[in-house]
Formats: sequence, structure tokens, C-alpha cells
Amino acid sequence: MAIGAEPITIVNTLSVEMNDTGERIIRGIKKAIAPLGLSDAQIITGSTEENFPTCQTGMGITIIGIINKDSWNQPRAKSGSLAVVVGIPKVGYDVLEDKGEILSIEHLIELKNNRNIYEILPVGSKGILFELNEMARTNNLAFCLEDNIKLDLSKSAGPATCAIISIDENEYEKLRKIFPIPVNRIGRFI
Repeated sequence: MAIGAEPITIVNTLSVEMNDTGERIIRGIKKAIAPLGLSDAQIITGSTEENFPTCQTGMGITIIGIINKDSWNQPRAKSGSLAVVVGIPKVGYDVLEDKGEILSIEHLIELKNNRNIYEILPVGSKGILFELNEMARTNNLAFCLEDNIKLDLSKSAGPATCAIISIDENEYEKLRKIFPIPVNRIGRFI
């Protein structure tokens, strides 16, 4: 979604029995992706482990999306734009105990609809600084960091609990004031 793809199907690979652990995981997946508005036929396909008893919970999720290459404009950070983190990097129990500081699908949709945001890059287990370097590299840019950053730039963001955005400097304060989760300026693309 961050690059403009439309999700069309979700595949789960559950290393648990269907009844009842698998059913509960699938309910959770459906709840998490409800804002996408996918039909039941698109939502989930996959498998569970029925051939032998399981003693641990394991799962994988693959989301397949499409892009119309004829009308797609690749999102690109721009020189002079701000590097901003939306959400807070969290992992493990911090995600379960979150008090409204992590990026959701609803937030991602709202960011995608903001014309003043040039690019969105969800942050994963390698942390903000790793992804910031990737965003700069793929756009043939560099960046300079702010002096007093209040976020741990190396901390894992687990299941994409935050994202880096490239945004017009004149729009930063407006976004920071109205967005429902933390918005932190961390630097500038040059």
C-alpha cells in the first residue's frame, strides 16, 4: 500500500490447528485488514497444521497486490523535503501494550491520501535509521539528521509500528497537530 499497490489477496500459513487457535488468528487478521474493504473471497486463503499436534504457535502472512503500471507514479522523496517518523517503533510486548502510538492500516490510508506526502516507507525490524538510509539511497539523495531526536533510530519497529515519510516542510506542523499518533521530524533529504 505504501507504494500504491492495491491488496488483492492474503495468504496465511499457520503452524497451528484450525480449531481453535487458527480460527482465532484468522479472526484477528480479518479485524486488522477490515479497513481495506476486501471481499471474503479475497481476504484469506492458506493452511493450518492438522497432521500432528502442535505445541508452539507459528504463522506467516503473504499479501499480494497489484499496480496498474500505466497510471502508477512511483512515490519519491524529494530533495529539501523533511524526513518524518509517524508512529513509535515498538516490538514484542510493547506492541501488545500500545496506548495508541503505532501505525495502523487506517493511518496508512490517511497518509496515502495526503498529497503533500511524497513517499511512505514502513519501518521494520532493522529500525528507522536503516530504512532512512534505504529511502535516501533509492532516491539518489542524502539526508541530514536533526540534533535532538527523541526516538531510538536503531530500535526495531517490529510489525511496521511506524513509517518514515517524506513531506513538504510547509505541511509538517499541520500534520503533526492533527494526526492521531506521534509525528516526529528527524531530518531533511538533501
